[in-house]
Amino acid sequence: MPLFDREQTTLNRMLLAAVAFIAIGALVVSCDLSNDEERATTGLSIPMPTRDGYSASAYLDLPRVTSNRGWYGVWVMLLGQNSEGVPFIQAGLMRQEAEKAVPGVALAPFIAFRRRGQAITYVQLPPFKGNGKRCSHYFAVNRSGSTVSIRMDGKTVLSEPAREFMDAKEPMDVTFAAELFRYGDRASGIISDVELSPSPVSPLRPYNVQKVWGGRGVHIEHFARRFQAEGIFHRRGTN
Repeated sequence: MPLFDREQTTLNRMLLAAVAFIAIGALVVSCDLSNDEERATTGLSIPMPTRDGYSASAYLDLPRVTSNRGWYGVWVMLLGQNSEGVPFIQAGLMRQEAEKAVPGVALAPFIAFRRRGQAITYVQLPPFKGNGKRCSHYFAVNRSGSTVSIRMDGKTVLSEPAREFMDAKEPMDVTFAAELFRYGDRASGIISDVELSPSPVSPLRPYNVQKVWGGRGVHIEHFARRFQAEGIFHRRGTN
């Protein structure tokens, strides 16, 4: 998804804040997405090469930063370019180092989505065993026929009718990004082995990174087969 003008505003509104309650073994978050002063993001966007079916995947890592005091994360998002309200599906990893963190949750996966004309739903999935010491996890967002889905480490964690999110021939973007929610925290997040194909079982396709962006002190570095978030989140107007 391009950074500039409307696209950046849209992305900022979709980034996730964390005020939560517990339901059915998951952490379900209700959030205010209107204020981009309290988050910093850096990432890359890739246009999907086909409108009929596709799969985008990568390994996401979120190395622990013990000095951080707010939420930070890394994720993949698939979103339409034309639909009203910009429906999307998203999945990734989150950490919280503050004293008020959810007990026992150092690293946990999450999914999020917005259907046409509806509010964003965010669900924090059960934390990884061993307190998330293994950082690298495989995520894939797929559209096949009438279904959109998300797979994590080979398991389907979300499967929904595609018509609730996008038109059959609507152009799509896939975005990989890292984000932070507290000033002074250091960026974390590694996106590696990005792959794109017309379907989960089709041969890989070459892809072009449409945009790479950063700001508020954070940016993406490119090292061979991986992209890595770097920098410290600062207030506007500071260096």
